This record gives sequence, C-alpha cells and structure tokens, in this order.
Amino acid sequence: MSKRKKKMHRTKRVAATPVKPDQSFWRRRLHAILITLLMLSGAGAGLAALKKNYDIEHDLSVIGQGIPTVVQVHDPGCQLCQRLRNNANTAMRGLDDVLLYRIADITTRAGHALQRRHDVPHVTLLLFD
Repeated sequence: MSKRKKKMHRTKRVAATPVKPDQSFWRRRLHAILITLLMLSGAGAGLAALKKNYDIEHDLSVIGQGIPTVVQVHDPGCQLCQRLRNNANTAMRGLDDVLLYRIADITTRAGHALQRRHDVPHVTLLLFD
C-alpha cells in the first residue's frame, strides 16, 4: 500500500464520535433547581403565615364586639413599644379565649385614628370591654 492510501485509510477509520451531553451536569442543575424551588415555596409559606398573623394582630374591627380586647398603641420604631409588645405577648399566653390582644400601629391610618380618638401617646395599653 502506498503512503497516500495508508493516510487516506487512517483518516477514514478515525471518525468523530458524537459527544454525549454530560448527564451528571444536568442532574446537578436539576437538583439545584428543585432545591431552590423547595426553599422558595417554604419561604413563601412562612411569609404567608407571618402575614396572616400580622393581619389578625392588627385587626381593630374586633373592638366593641363583646369580647374584652387589649389594644396596644404601638410605634414600630420605638424600642419601648417593642419591649411592651413582647411583655404583653408573654402575659397574654393562655388568655386567647378570654381576652383578645391587638396592635394599633400608629404608622397606619386605622392605628393613628384610634390613637387620636382616645388621645393617648404610643407605649400605651387600652382595655375595651
């Protein structure tokens, strides 16, 4: 066989094999995406629960409905208000059936209106029976 034929013969034998995609790479990507989705859904559920608790705690429409209600006139930027809120939450544990606890946030329209109506400063607890 001549050199030329040998060279052609070699090039014919060496064929490019198709490259398979790296399955482990895609599995890792899919795994990361699934973990991210699970984390986001867990965070979303947690935020929804916090929002629900916030809405219940700030619902001032229960005042005057026949259930005794303690309302804290609260400024979120005040450290004394935060301390009073923590102490009131601790004291109110176990009294949910007898006494309601609500927050009148003075940075909201309803909270500010309640504060003006009763002419009280923040860091105040009001009892409505």
